[in-house]
Amino acid sequence: MSPSYAYEQVNLVARARNLTPARAEKLVTEHLQGRILGFLSQENVNVVALNHALAGLM
Repeated sequence: MSPSYAYEQVNLVARARNLTPARAEKLVTEHLQGRILGFLSQENVNVVALNHALAGLM
């Protein structure tokens, strides 16, 4: 998932998981991944790892 799309969903996720938006945003930031193919790819968010981290907070 693109970082911009993940950050757009921070408030929704925070509300659904009873978190502060700042905590949800911090988790997104912690799960950013760099470019895999250098200039040919884009940064992304590891959604699987992010979901595991969110589940671990419950």
